[in-house]
Amino acid sequence: MRRVALGAIVLTLCSGLPLGAQWVKLRTADLPRTSTGAPDLSAPAPRTADGRPDLSGLWITAASNSLPCGQGLVPCGIELPMSREGGNMGASLPGGLPYQPWAAEAVKRNMATSSKDDPHGLCLPDTFLRAYGLPHIVKFVQTPRLLIALEEYNADYRQIDFRGSPLKSAGRVRERMTRPDFGHLNIEVTVDDPKAYTRPWTVTLRQQIIADTEIIDEICLENEKFMRRSRGTP
Repeated sequence: MRRVALGAIVLTLCSGLPLGAQWVKLRTADLPRTSTGAPDLSAPAPRTADGRPDLSGLWITAASNSLPCGQGLVPCGIELPMSREGGNMGASLPGGLPYQPWAAEAVKRNMATSSKDDPHGLCLPDTFLRAYGLPHIVKFVQTPRLLIALEEYNADYRQIDFRGSPLKSAGRVRERMTRPDFGHLNIEVTVDDPKAYTRPWTVTLRQQIIADTEIIDEICLENEKFMRRSRGTP
């Protein structure tokens, strides 16, 4: 699963437009680097003009939290890392997530059928928290009023109000983001959803900056056939 901007190549052949926004290899400007030219992940975190930590950047699962290829849902040959939480959000919690009985049964059914109805495999939207654990880039663009998250997979986006508005349902999700240094981002997620869980739960999703690249147009179209054919469904 290599990151190849095929759509951009077709656009260039048809229109003659440059590929500037679609380069997979593009040197990141204004990036602190070591003497070897590698990104200096331990450099101080950048700050905005008003002194806040600036979360802007391209982020992937941190190396310390990623699964080796061949383990879990991570095939060998994939270019970007996937975290334990990408396949199991409660992987770091003793005993796993505190499911309500109906939710625990649903998880058992999904595991027994190799997650054939997984929205990600069917090209349908994921929950936004899962994006931090999948092998795709999430780009943060911070403004004085908003934090904008651009998700590479299926060109999804989110606008996060810094005031922290709750969800309009029984479930509430709080994301507390901290940037201890230039190269790392910690996202502490607390979920309080009494309809699905017996108690609130918290996990920390660790991210690492990725440099000298850009997000690409990676589109998975709904009504794909692979998942259906893999389980013998016409």
